[in-house]
Amino acid sequence: METLRVVKRRGYSTFIGLDAAINLEYTTRNEEETACTFCPNNYSRTFIDTKTPDGQTSRYIAGFSCESGTVESKDALKELNAKRRDLKSRFPNLVDYESKLAFRSFHKPELVPEEGTVIDDIEVRKTLLGGRKRTPIRRAINRSGSEADERR
Repeated sequence: METLRVVKRRGYSTFIGLDAAINLEYTTRNEEETACTFCPNNYSRTFIDTKTPDGQTSRYIAGFSCESGTVESKDALKELNAKRRDLKSRFPNLVDYESKLAFRSFHKPELVPEEGTVIDDIEVRKTLLGGRKRTPIRRAINRSGSEADERR
């Protein structure tokens, strides 16, 4: 179904045919020269060179761990980066947007009243049988001293 969707969108198929696919010749290289040097990872890549019976050739690069590993030369890397910058400017980064939205703070704390302001509070006391008794009270705000401020 995915192939059908892509072919309908593109307007044609790039499939080489069953006979060509059966008679496809290929060679693989995984050497020191195929390692990626475009990023600090220096990971190993495999180059797969294919040749169809009618002489068409193509190369597939496997084993890369970042997008820079999909190309072979610095010029191709510059072209790839230009395409990526163009895409970034045209489309929003939804992952970045969602991560900022997920960790956004919705809580707006109330300011603590000034020293001596009378507030409604609840006093909690233990009862003789181990329960808790909550009594509504009114009390003044007491701020900690300058020594506690310095310790904090």
